[in-house]
Amino acid sequence: MRIFKNMKSISPLFGMGTNEKGHTILFRPPGVRAVIIDDEGKILLNKEYRDEYQAYDYRLPGGKVFDDIDTYIHFVSEGEKKQNNIEKLILQKAVETVIKECYEEVGFKINNPKLIHISSNGYTVDWDLYYFLVTDYKVLNEGPQYEDGEIIDGYDWFTKEEVLQLWKNRKINEERSSNVLLHMLLDDEIHLIK
Repeated sequence: MRIFKNMKSISPLFGMGTNEKGHTILFRPPGVRAVIIDDEGKILLNKEYRDEYQAYDYRLPGGKVFDDIDTYIHFVSEGEKKQNNIEKLILQKAVETVIKECYEEVGFKINNPKLIHISSNGYTVDWDLYYFLVTDYKVLNEGPQYEDGEIIDGYDWFTKEEVLQLWKNRKINEERSSNVLLHMLLDDEIHLIK
């Protein structure tokens, strides 16, 4: 996570600022993704409709840490004024968010999400995604509690081979999440978790 000078909002989701070299950077609030693995080593994926693809896509549960850019800028500015460790504060918010998103998108109460990766996107556009491993969860009776506008056609559990096949068939299109999943699967990290 990078902090920029002269941070300002330019749209509901994007802000603009300057980095330490004086270059203009676009940024958006960070997001979270949950890699939920069951006792058999299967991975949970949502089937979510995405406007950018005009189709359903298999995705890791997740969402935005801050609802809009102004809330994010205010959070960072207040933390700087108090000389707090912004990265630590944002990580705490990310943990809260992954817990909330797992409840909303799959109807799970998760415990002890473990940060496994932070993906930073590019030099001129800054958008961090915090990836958490979840193996401690309880399926709640009330099921998912989708936000307005979310179109999620449930979730399913997939083996390593099935996830790789979904990826080969271009059914998992969020590239950064694909990259995290591929590393876990090809490095055989899933079996080390069980």
